[in-house]
Amino acid sequence: MTPKHVTWRSVLRRWKTITAMTLAGLAGGLLHLFLVGPTYAATAQILVSPVPEQPGLEGTSVLVSSSDMARTLQTAVGLIDTRAAAARTGQRLGGSWRPDSVDKHTRVELTGQSNIIAVEGTGTNAREAAALANTFARSALDARNDEVKKLAATRLGYLRLSLRTTPDPSADMQSEASALSMMEQKGDPSLTLAQEAQIPPRPTGLPPAASVGVATALGLVLGLALAFLRSLRDPRIVDRREIAELPWPTLAALSTRGLAPPHDGMDGRQFRVVSTLLSQVPHGLGAILVTNATAGDGRSFVAHGLAKAEVDAGNSVLLLGCDHSIASDHWEPEPLVRDPSLAVAVGAGVVGRGVAPAWLALHGPNGKLAEVPEVSPGTMAQNSCLNVPRRELPMVMQEARRKATRVIVDTGPLAEAELALAVVPHVDQVVVVLHQGHTRRDDVQTLRELLSGMGQHAVGVIVLTDEAPRSGSDRYPDASS
Repeated sequence: MTPKHVTWRSVLRRWKTITAMTLAGLAGGLLHLFLVGPTYAATAQILVSPVPEQPGLEGTSVLVSSSDMARTLQTAVGLIDTRAAAARTGQRLGGSWRPDSVDKHTRVELTGQSNIIAVEGTGTNAREAAALANTFARSALDARNDEVKKLAATRLGYLRLSLRTTPDPSADMQSEASALSMMEQKGDPSLTLAQEAQIPPRPTGLPPAASVGVATALGLVLGLALAFLRSLRDPRIVDRREIAELPWPTLAALSTRGLAPPHDGMDGRQFRVVSTLLSQVPHGLGAILVTNATAGDGRSFVAHGLAKAEVDAGNSVLLLGCDHSIASDHWEPEPLVRDPSLAVAVGAGVVGRGVAPAWLALHGPNGKLAEVPEVSPGTMAQNSCLNVPRRELPMVMQEARRKATRVIVDTGPLAEAELALAVVPHVDQVVVVLHQGHTRRDDVQTLRELLSGMGQHAVGVIVLTDEAPRSGSDRYPDASS
């Protein structure tokens, strides 16, 4: 199917695909909600305050003021987000918390252009998220302070030894000793806890109902996209506009909605308009061949419907089957007597008010052609021409025309029925049956080429559709409308 023939109708015909994807989205949203649950986030803040550069800070890793503040702040983030902080947090929280799980549920980053480091903790519980953020922030600062205290104590020990051996220590040495003594007692002066994390009042992201709705909507969109792609690649004729572009006019479009195969409930009135149209074209409705492009399109249903319409009009009808599927599924080889006063179902359709007293035997014993008996007006007889040799088909058709007012040949796709090809030159009209949503376009092209090669042209197309008729009408709106 070309993109111009992909319509909403052709896409929505794949409602099973759309429904399945929508339900999958709904199920995914509910499953995520059940397994993951809501996520809460809480944030603690650490203030970065680089100290002025002074003697004694070398080797303590304390953040010192510099012209490149951005680099200093990034260094501060690295000092907070450490494996030691995660390990200490896991120990303090206890339970199932481990360094890896702490790393998974925490995030350390700068807050905009400020000198604030945000420590975010996430969890399925609001209190848990706040406890994680606060514990990590304190653990990071404690780990940092312990490291600075240790470095300051080591350096201060060397400095005090120098002070004792120096008769007149300088002011710088005194100032350095004072700064190191302060760091030995309190730790890193450049990093402090600015604000603890508060218990979040609501989870992050969308509310549960909204998240399920988004997942469902996403499934619907994916379903529509998949249905569109499948429609684009569909080899079948689905769109009415594509039917209207066929080289043959549409005689009628009939709905089979509500009818189970073999469509025994179809009223013959639906075919009377078609029968009238066929009788008005050149050559009239003497001998007509009903065929289809793709097997299973409902050809026998149409052939029986046309035969019923002619029987109801008082004509004598001889219905010939030239398809192996007919011989095996619908046509009985044994003589079968029916009560002419009853409306009976034979083969694939209702055959009318009366049926010939017995099935015809077009091919008699020893391979000789048997005589075609007369068919009374208002009745219908059926038989299969599968056993008739090709050389005798012209005589069979000539005899059939003489004994019945209407001869309807029911044959499968011409590309698959060799015997049917021999019948084509001996009929007045060819009617093609197309089942919307079932007939393949490449089969239609093959049929068109076969008919063209034999000098025949289909008089029209009868479209069968599974859609319901509109406005209570027996006829479905014409496919070309």
